[in-house]
This record gives sequence, C-alpha cells and structure tokens, in this order.
Amino acid sequence: MPTAVKYNKGFRVNFTYKGNRKRKDFSFANFKDPEKAAENYISLILSGEKPEKGSPTLGEMIDKYMDWSIHIKRKAATTIRRDQQRLSRFAEWMSRKQKITKIAKNDMREFQEYFFANAPFVQKPYHRRQFNSNPQSNWEKYRQNLHAFFKWCIDRNHLDTNPIDGQEFKFTLQERLPARIFTKEELDKIFDYFDNFGSPQLSVFFRFLAYTGMRPGEAIRLEQKNIDLKNSVIKLTKTKTKKIRSAMISKKLKPYLKNIPKGKYLFDSGNGGHLYTESWYWRLLRRATDELRIPPARLYDFRHTFAASLAQRGVPLATLSELMGHSDIKSTLIYIHFYPQHLKKAIDSLPY
Repeated sequence: MPTAVKYNKGFRVNFTYKGNRKRKDFSFANFKDPEKAAENYISLILSGEKPEKGSPTLGEMIDKYMDWSIHIKRKAATTIRRDQQRLSRFAEWMSRKQKITKIAKNDMREFQEYFFANAPFVQKPYHRRQFNSNPQSNWEKYRQNLHAFFKWCIDRNHLDTNPIDGQEFKFTLQERLPARIFTKEELDKIFDYFDNFGSPQLSVFFRFLAYTGMRPGEAIRLEQKNIDLKNSVIKLTKTKTKKIRSAMISKKLKPYLKNIPKGKYLFDSGNGGHLYTESWYWRLLRRATDELRIPPARLYDFRHTFAASLAQRGVPLATLSELMGHSDIKSTLIYIHFYPQHLKKAIDSLPY
C-alpha cells in the first residue's frame, strides 16, 4: 500500500495507480496535519473517489455530503431528511456560494448566537413549531450534525480543521448551572414533590442520590441483585472508573428501598427493561425546582450535598473519599470546598 513520504516542507504522495501517476505535496504551511491530509488523499484514490481540485462552495459540499449519506453511508431516511434540513438552514444563513475553506470559528460563533436569538424557527425546522422548551438540546443536535459534515470535508482535504470543534460550542445546560448545596428544607420539598407522582421509583431516586452520594449514571444502571438490604451494602459493578466498589445504605433510605417493585434494575422504567436517561431525570428535577420556586439544580448537586454535609459533621477526609468512590483523595477536595465551615470549626478548636 502506498504511504506518504516526509520531506523538508511536509509530506509527499508519489505513486502509480491504475497506470496514472499520483503526485501531490502537503506542506506544513498549507495543512495543520500534512501527514494525515496525505493519508486521506491516498485513501480517497484507493477507494475510487476522485479528489476535487480547487475550493468548492458550501452548497456543493452539502449536496455531495447528502449524496454520500444516501448511497455510501446508507443512513436512515429520517436521519437524511433531518441532516438535509439542518445543513440547508445553515447554508441559508451562511450563503451556499461561500467557499468551504473560508468558513472559520467566528462564523460558527455568529451562527450559534443567531440560533438562540431565532430559536422558535431555527431549532426544529422540520417541525416548524412556534415554541420549544429546550433550545440547548436542539443546538447540540445542530452542532453534532455540522461537526460530522465538516469532518467529512476534512477527510476530502477541503478543510484543515473543524470550525465547530471545541468546548465553547458544546452546550449542556446541567454543566452550565453553578454547583450548589441543597438545604434540608429544599430537600424535603423535592422529596415531597416526587412522593406525589405516584411512582415508587421516582419517590426513591432523588432520595437515593442524596443518601448515597452516588453518581447519577451509576444509580440509573444499578441492578437490584447488587443491593444487600440485610447488611446495608450496595455492590457497584458499573462505575465511572470501571472498578468494582461498595456503597453503604443509610438507615433513613432502607425503608424506601423495600417499596420498589422487583425487576432487573432498581430504577427500571417498567418498559421491558428500558432505563431512563440522566437528561430525563434532570428535566423532572428542573420542573420540580421551577414549581417549588427554589434555585435550579443539577443531579450532581445531590452528590455535592452528600459530601459537604458529611464534611460539616467532621467525617475524616479518607472516610469521605471512600464513601464517594474516589481513587484519589484530591478528587474529594473538589466536593467539600463548597462548605468551608469545617475549616472554621478546625481553627476554633485550637487549645491555646
């Protein structure tokens, strides 16, 4: 198989394919990663696709991308329709005659601002709904769509970098909310709110996060066979660190766990083993905080509250780290800095 050869200015492709000489230079001056660009060029030739000359327009590349999606990638019809509508909306804003190589990060920042400013029309063009309750979620779908399109252009040597690549374009509302600690009154209101839902799982889920300090994802995937109510121990096999660990069951939580219907998962939705996502639980929490008129919160704030409350009561840092499931005690410090009172208590205990 032909390979790219390094020379003083970059990488060079030079081989014969089907009787035709293929020679092209990829310099450091013109490509951010000339070696990768050269490899992509070779892959295109070997796949039978003819590399294009010059700089095509945005409209031309979208048309080719959609044709590739239909005939090569063979995406589902619904996915193709939504991809087409999102990309067409972007091209309408950007101009289909815009050269693909001229699209930069500043253009994407302006489009992001335009998106949120004109949310009712832009968010879901295929529904044309006047209002939408979650513009951030819809922007994330646009971002993923555009990211895949630009990556496809990079693979065909029309772009050096992805203009929508970077944390600044990602928008997860839970992450953007400031971390906070619940008060006892706020927790009682939240627990009472979900007690009235008529769902044993929902009644327990938020208590479970508050009384165990468990990560939301770990709690959602927890199987009932891993819960030992007799010894008040939970065996966690599906953790963030991929390590098996144990968590303790508080005596205040145990009565609620006994009321959950039997199933494979502790928080089974009851729909053939289907599990709800973190976003689904967070939307319920957001609705609760809005109706109860308390500050908005994230699911992870239950974990912060768990750690800060134990730190306030003088639980040793090593013990707290084990309860939180941290392999490095430095990770625990992130959670307890929200409650500095334990520092004041320590300084006040000086014997002189």
